[in-house]
Amino acid sequence: MNILQHIKESVEAAGCVFLYNAEGEMNDIVARTSAFAYEPPVVLCYLLKNGTTEQVGGSWCERVNVGLFFSKIADYDFDSLQNEELLELCKRYAERWLQSLISSPVLRLISVNNTERVYNTTTDILTAYGLNVTLQELQGVTPCTTE
Repeated sequence: MNILQHIKESVEAAGCVFLYNAEGEMNDIVARTSAFAYEPPVVLCYLLKNGTTEQVGGSWCERVNVGLFFSKIADYDFDSLQNEELLELCKRYAERWLQSLISSPVLRLISVNNTERVYNTTTDILTAYGLNVTLQELQGVTPCTTE
């Protein structure tokens, strides 16, 4: 299983819907999904361009920077206080996901590089709590032995 699949499983275990694509194509994904109608935030994810591979316990493990946006769609004529409630909901789910990584057997949280409050960044009115995190696989690829 690759690191993206591990991230997807960890987000879904935290109760959220996981969507992945290139950053520039998120508008299309937001427009096509009906998952925003339910309470748990939808997590929009994209891998950032940089990362490393390190040897850990005899296997090669990937370390990546990833952007995760715990997101909800706001009403077109949203009230600012109501929008803050949506943002707090997204933040609680993001914090729950971060907490779940402490006991993860497959991913380790290296750092939270920054957070971001997102409003109205797509064709829909999107409210999101964004995380830029560095994650590392705990179970990597073991070199093949040939005889």
